[in-house]
Amino acid sequence: MTRPVPNTPPFREQCLCPGCPTFPQVLGDKAFYCSLGVTSRHLSREGCLCPQCHVWYANQLGEDQPSIYFCQDPVA
Repeated sequence: MTRPVPNTPPFREQCLCPGCPTFPQVLGDKAFYCSLGVTSRHLSREGCLCPQCHVWYANQLGEDQPSIYFCQDPVA
């Protein structure tokens, strides 16, 4: 099981969610999904930047399933 991603300023600053093609470009969406959880918005999967993110590597999120699209699929 993957450990939770710490909600810390350094990790939030490194988060790639706001630049992701799947990210809902609407004011107020929280991003940083691997730490804060899934969005309540309907998303169309148009690519995922998780495997390119330092937070993903630092927290070994590629070891479990799901390992991408944390905006829609919660961290195990």
